[in-house]
Amino acid sequence: MSRREKKDLTELTRTITILRDQQTQARTNELVHRERILNVGLYVLLMYRDIYVLRADMVSTLESWRLKYVARQMGVLVYESCDDLTSLLGKDFRHSLATVEIKEAEFQHFKEICKQLNEFKKDNHELLYNQIRNIVGAHRAQDSVTFLNAIEAIDP
Repeated sequence: MSRREKKDLTELTRTITILRDQQTQARTNELVHRERILNVGLYVLLMYRDIYVLRADMVSTLESWRLKYVARQMGVLVYESCDDLTSLLGKDFRHSLATVEIKEAEFQHFKEICKQLNEFKKDNHELLYNQIRNIVGAHRAQDSVTFLNAIEAIDP
């Protein structure tokens, strides 16, 4: 790991700690809108941290099975994160944004991000949910040949 990567990881860890503390404090003080907004921020940082770890694993090996394993985990993480973010960024979150009075341009940008997220989910549902998450990520294929064929078909 390079010095820059170590510094970035240290800053990310520090930011995660700060957001967790702030969210806990908002929850304790029953600041619902602040807690909800901090929750989304912390969720995104945790998702990023997991992707960072998986990416490091992926670039550190040439072993086919390990690459496919990491790719499966990445697929599950991307699917679950997109699914969770769709819920987290829903009506309640929008209400919280309105309560903290963000600028109209920022709200429009937020809506565009949500639109892109929904388009990504729709465009990749078959691959991420049916093929990666269900068959090879969650080990739901009880037919071992189907399971193995699905794993071997993965192109990391």
